[in-house]
Amino acid sequence: MTSTTHDAAKWFAEHFEGAAGEILDFLGGDGIQLDGKRVADIGCGDGIIDLGLAVKGMPAELVGYDLMDVDTDGLLRAARAAGVVETLPSSLRFERSAPINIPAPDDGMENNWTDEYARYMASGDCNPNIAGTQRVVTYTIEVDPGTTKSQRAMTALMKSTATNGKGGYFAVSSGPNGTDGSQLAAALRSIFTQIQAVNSVFASTTLPVSVNVRGTNSNQVYMGIFRPDSTFAPRWLGNMKQLKSWPKVNEALYGYAEAVKDQPFV
Repeated sequence: MTSTTHDAAKWFAEHFEGAAGEILDFLGGDGIQLDGKRVADIGCGDGIIDLGLAVKGMPAELVGYDLMDVDTDGLLRAARAAGVVETLPSSLRFERSAPINIPAPDDGMENNWTDEYARYMASGDCNPNIAGTQRVVTYTIEVDPGTTKSQRAMTALMKSTATNGKGGYFAVSSGPNGTDGSQLAAALRSIFTQIQAVNSVFASTTLPVSVNVRGTNSNQVYMGIFRPDSTFAPRWLGNMKQLKSWPKVNEALYGYAEAVKDQPFV
């Protein structure tokens, strides 16, 4: 029969440094930073991981919830022994929760994952079967945003969805100034304008007029690459790219290789 001795210093380091660091790295991989945010940890245990997140991630507020009270005096002693802090961060606190609920404000939308899906679609590849990264940008339009608690929660969700979806949020009214649908139409026009104002190819591919022109070859191809102006300006930023074609081996298809890059279009 063997016995093991609990190594308090090792336990603290594994959770303060190791576990907290892994969480921050995992979130950072999706572009999520805790800096300045309000964070809740459901099932915080002894609080060491939360202390690591509070010190390293620097959230505006981090609340750890657990069925048992966290020994904050013991946590502080362990932190001082490890030489990480002399006092617990003011942004960190712990609360005891019940088995079926937590003592946190209920905004009515905390279980709605719309903004999470929008963030995934804006940053992930929505269709890996197609070459390149297929992303989805999400815009939200809220009709008659209200002032009650649940209505403010809905507004917050719509704004969060638009922000995480890398699109935009629009609030429109159905009242006297919006009964004709003009505000909704204006919001849609703005969205479509933003969608169009992305790098795209709008000019057709053009071949040289004559193979006898000095400095040209019969396999040269010119393609105009332009970015439409979101303010409907008559001139668009862009350039003319010179390409050339070559037959693929054993295939009756042609590909294109860039011969000259980023030539200014005048």
